[in-house]
Amino acid sequence: MKFKAVFVVLALLALVGCKPTDEDIANSAKEQINRSLKDPTSSLFRDVVVYRDGENSAYVCGEVNAKNNYGAYTGFETFAANVVITKDEIVPIVDFLKDYSFDSFTPFVCTLKGVDEAKKYLKEMEADLKKQENDNMLIEQLKEKNAECVKQNLNETDIKNIDKTVRRKIELALISTVISSGKMAKLPPDASFYYAIESYCDGDELYILSAIQIYRDGAEILEGEDLLNKTDVFVFNKETKEITSIGSSFFTLETRIEGDLKAKEIYNGIHNKSRYIKGGFILAKEISF
Repeated sequence: MKFKAVFVVLALLALVGCKPTDEDIANSAKEQINRSLKDPTSSLFRDVVVYRDGENSAYVCGEVNAKNNYGAYTGFETFAANVVITKDEIVPIVDFLKDYSFDSFTPFVCTLKGVDEAKKYLKEMEADLKKQENDNMLIEQLKEKNAECVKQNLNETDIKNIDKTVRRKIELALISTVISSGKMAKLPPDASFYYAIESYCDGDELYILSAIQIYRDGAEILEGEDLLNKTDVFVFNKETKEITSIGSSFFTLETRIEGDLKAKEIYNGIHNKSRYIKGGFILAKEISF
């Protein structure tokens, strides 16, 4: 059961110098729905509710069931109506809730069961969006500031040495968690592991973050506990040009294996503001013991 067309010609209900009741408003929406049905005489309505919004506006929500061309009932479907009330007429704009597109407010009234509830929800949603915009703007500012700091403290040689150290640490982790455990047999011949290295300035500290996950074309090759992800946090010594590990955190597709708590907190706190400095693929067949 579906409406024949979007309503271009609106149903009008003449009023005789009196304010419409909720029943008048509900009947105007029902009449408009009936005009669109294959068999208007078969329509069954239930849970029809009218929500007022001042004297000139209302919303009608409910469910309707009717027979199709074969004479069979098709099942109840939820409808929504935005009703404009003037001095002389009631003008309902009606459609099924799942297809409703005449305005953005009416579906919320029917879903949340009230005008005030819908207004409150949209107001909160607008505030959340504004906060998200401000948070994103702040993050972008921090990213720009961090990028300049990283640029000033890390040269190409530093990055190359960091990559070498981090890459070897990742290889050792892969040897202990994948290759030596026999899971290597599940990998295709060209299996590779993607890793990324990022950096973040936090006052006098310069953190180095690394993350790795198994990269493969066929998701059926490794599943569940076999999908390894690993994050590491290091501190870069600006004088000695060396990095010191703070800790690691392992997790799979199904279970997170908590590592060093401090490392986890640092990584989660600065990951979205850090600057990418290096990354690539480690081929499983090239990992040396």
